[in-house]
Amino acid sequence: MEEWRIKITFVLLRNLAHKNVIGENIKELCHQIGWSQERLALELNVRRQTVNNWERNVSSPDITMLRKLKVIFRCSHDDLIDERN
Repeated sequence: MEEWRIKITFVLLRNLAHKNVIGENIKELCHQIGWSQERLALELNVRRQTVNNWERNVSSPDITMLRKLKVIFRCSHDDLIDERN
């Protein structure tokens, strides 16, 4: 039973770390292509506040949005969810 709790805790912590990284990466990738939050929101058919929440790590894009972001930024899944050097 304890091993199960440790695994769940690890997964939750890993997901939380990725949540913070995703927001930072979205912000940086938008900057690289010269897009504002408004432009990204328009392309994704979401509110600007949604993009703002992603960038501030209040929320994270779902898998459908991650796929769309990969196309827009012409990047890999890893480019969105991993720490950038």
